[in-house]
Amino acid sequence: LPVFSEVPAPPAMQARGGALRMEPVPEEWFSESRYFFAAGDDSLYPRVEKGDLLLADEGVDPRSGDIVLAAAGAFRGAARYMDTGEAVELSASDPNVPPRRCSRGGGGADGPCVRATVIRIVRTLRR
Repeated sequence: LPVFSEVPAPPAMQARGGALRMEPVPEEWFSESRYFFAAGDDSLYPRVEKGDLLLADEGVDPRSGDIVLAAAGAFRGAARYMDTGEAVELSASDPNVPPRRCSRGGGGADGPCVRATVIRIVRTLRR
């Protein structure tokens, strides 16, 4: 599956050229709607650490509490998802980082706010 350092616009398989590299996966992990996102920071620590590979699926609808890959304004990255009923709230684990909000229907001209739901975190402990 492709590994991206930036959240691609769906469908990610069309953006394969922008991938950092390809990562081998077990056959049962493969799907045309899946890709990896390389976490670039510790904003979701301790659940997600910088360097973790987040296996994201564009075909999975998020539930409150899930980690998602999102694009809201200038923000492009991983965040915790909360459906407030009127909007979507995207937050970090750090309480000093204010949550971002976007409409439930989309993120504007460049596509939906929530791009994919993270279904697995892959962490390398030693190299």
